[in-house]
Order: sequence, then structure tokens, then C-alpha cells
Amino acid sequence: MATEFSVRAVRQEGMRLITGNGRYSIGTHYPRGVEQATGLTPLEVLLSSLAVCLGGSMVGLLSRTQQPVTRIEASASGERRDEHPTCCSRIHLEVLVRRAGVDPAAVDHALQLSEKAICPVWAMLKDGTQISASFRIVE
Repeated sequence: MATEFSVRAVRQEGMRLITGNGRYSIGTHYPRGVEQATGLTPLEVLLSSLAVCLGGSMVGLLSRTQQPVTRIEASASGERRDEHPTCCSRIHLEVLVRRAGVDPAAVDHALQLSEKAICPVWAMLKDGTQISASFRIVE
């Protein structure tokens, strides 16, 4: 059975909107120049969703294998097309794992599982966007 969920975006002024699910909200902005932004742009929200999804997947998977992780940081960067629609043509994900004694093979396996079976945002994007991923372990 499918789980339904929804969000709503409401214009505040100009190209600034507040989006949320009724409990939590974020401000977004779609200005002509990124330097004029007063909130995340829609593509930054998309990259944020992907980074959060990957980070959560990695935390869960590495916890299950009892890896001694103290901190996980997931970052996403994208390359935007110049022509319309100006969507991301490429995305790179990087996971930073902090803690001595973490098994690199376990981190690599968790990253592969996140892509193939766990992270729904990655699953939705990977057929239409080139996505690469890497990880680093810092003690």
C-alpha cells in the first residue's frame, strides 16, 4: 500500500515562496541572479533532499553493521544546464565519515546499497541525471 504525503508552496512576495508540510517549512526563492537569493532555490532544495536522503541511509546502514561512526556529512553539488529547462545535468555526492576504525569496505557497501535500494530520492533522479558518488573517512 502506498503512503501519501504532500507539501504546499505559498508565494510570499516576488519569487519568494514558503513551502512545507504543515509541521515544518523552508523559504525558497527563485531570483534572476543567485546572489540575490533570500532562500534556497528549487534546485538547491532538490540537492538538499538528495543529500539528506543519502546521509540518513548511510547512518542507518552503518549503524546496523555497528561501525564506530561519530559523524556523517553528505554533500551534493550539481551542474546546471544553460538551456531551458535549466535542470541539473550532473550531480556529485560526497559522504564524509568521521571516526577512527571505520571499515572502508562497509562504507562503500553502504553507499552502494543507498543508491540501489534505500534512498528514494536517488532512485527517482538516477535515470534522468548523471550521478556520481564518493566517500572519505577522516579520523
